[in-house]
Amino acid sequence: AAARADFLAAFEISPDRAPELFDRLAEVERRAGNFEKALEYIEKVSAAEPEEDRHYYNWAQILNDAGDAHYEKRTGEYGDFTDSVYDDAEKELFRKAFEKLRKFQEIASEEQKGTDFSSEEETDDEENERLDDEYFFQEILVKTENYSEALKKYAENLKKDPEDFSTYVERAAVYL
Repeated sequence: AAARADFLAAFEISPDRAPELFDRLAEVERRAGNFEKALEYIEKVSAAEPEEDRHYYNWAQILNDAGDAHYEKRTGEYGDFTDSVYDDAEKELFRKAFEKLRKFQEIASEEQKGTDFSSEEETDDEENERLDDEYFFQEILVKTENYSEALKKYAENLKKDPEDFSTYVERAAVYL
């Protein structure tokens, strides 16, 4: 509640920074489980900055969390995406999350065209962020029943790190 109040106060002071504030408000509402309000804010910020890739990633996170919360409310248990059975409402939220992740990837890859990464070393933080993005994408692939694409992603990950325990476990669950 305090974060929300401070962001709204900042908006009153500097409405020209609305996209940044709406992005942060969407995160506050997502973390509080207020998914409708989070979606309202992320839609505003995405409309204001349609070519900003991180907004689509955040939008996907909100939709994913909303689907998980719906599943938990419906079943009384926290879903493990590798073995949960989702209803139509949850599948629709995950499908929309998948669409937003695709948009995120599309914009991000356009931004990287022509950039020479060969001389740049990835920092630990950048690598962790990239891996989090990959794992989130794989999770959405499974939730939307895009199993063949998920299996391809798991295979790519195992080529990079053949000792990644989680990748083996998650890939095995897809085969079930």
